Amino acid sequence: MHHLRAALQFAEGAADRVRIAIELTRALSQPGDVEESLNVIADVLPALRHAPEFAALLEANRVALASLHMAVRPADISPALRVLERLDADNRSARLLRGVLASDAMYRGEPALAVRPSLDPALAADAGSDAWDTNIATYLAFTAMICERHERAARVLAAALRRARSRGSSSAAAHVLSFRSHLYLRLGKVIDAEADAREALDALDGLEVVAITPLTVDALLERDQPEEALELLRRSDGADELPPWLPSFVVRARRIALWVAVLRIDMALADLDEAQRLASTTEFADSVATPWRAEGALACLAAGQTQRARALADEHLRVARAFGAPGALGAALRVAGTVHGGRQGLELLQHAAETLADTPMRLKRAKALAGLGGAQRRAGKRTQARRTLALALALDLAGGPSGQRPFIGASRRSHPQ
Repeated sequence: MHHLRAALQFAEGAADRVRIAIELTRALSQPGDVEESLNVIADVLPALRHAPEFAALLEANRVALASLHMAVRPADISPALRVLERLDADNRSARLLRGVLASDAMYRGEPALAVRPSLDPALAADAGSDAWDTNIATYLAFTAMICERHERAARVLAAALRRARSRGSSSAAAHVLSFRSHLYLRLGKVIDAEADAREALDALDGLEVVAITPLTVDALLERDQPEEALELLRRSDGADELPPWLPSFVVRARRIALWVAVLRIDMALADLDEAQRLASTTEFADSVATPWRAEGALACLAAGQTQRARALADEHLRVARAFGAPGALGAALRVAGTVHGGRQGLELLQHAAETLADTPMRLKRAKALAGLGGAQRRAGKRTQARRTLALALALDLAGGPSGQRPFIGASRRSHPQ
């Protein structure tokens, strides 16, 4: 890190200053480093007053860092807006900065309809240029997934993976692969998701992986391998106390589901309690990207805390309705139907299956149909239940070769994300 500081001090050209500043802020990536990282950017920006395209790249990193560390959003974002005013709307750096601002808004609870107009141009055909940092690429790709722009997310990740491999950076490639694993999982490609997750873990063996661990844990859980997922979490220190930043919020939400899968309901409830405490201190509590309420609702149901489970599921459903993306809404309806049960639960599960019917998220739809079929059977509607469960199984089988399919019926969990 010292050589980067020295290089930044003596760099002359704007391009070199930006490149070194981004590398330095990447090195300063832990929760306690946010203030220093932001100071590095603040020190470099004045020298870029005549280079707005480079300034936009640093502003994008500044906003992304603030999101990563769940910083209170500055009331004055005029520096970023002034940079944008000096660039053509179609300029790649300008589109990137608008996309990062939109991503930050998504994490802070803005609806998909408000996020997509600024996000989509950042994900155009030339997205993922050489100027993009790997963290920025995956940050935007993950937002694209949550906003259900899956093809665009795939394009950004493919470009980032090619760039990482061309540089010979196994850690950067693993970082990208972990996000692509999550994309595959959302699309029901569970076998591909597991393959990417394992490749990422092999490349990162012995390195700090807690920031991306939840994405790889998801793939292992969907393959009904919770013990291995727990071992991964422990190896990455993700099963211990977590620092106060966004990756920890994501880890905690996923960890609740993992504890349920290994029948440690006490640990799941402890994580839920901590998530609720953190939610009262941050603007990031109402994002479908961190589904702690949904996971917590299922944990409470497993613990016999029905009233709390229903309250959490209803609140998550409110968040999903406000966000407005069909996949998020369908998943939230499925969780609400699961915890409410009875006639209301049956109606919610029916709505979940209908909402997910026209989405590419095959695994989500299969889970909704499996839940609906079970509810129909309990309601005595056996003919309907057989048809519904047959459709769920057909979708499940489409996820991979015989013997390698997802375990929607036998799985010990029911992931809402």
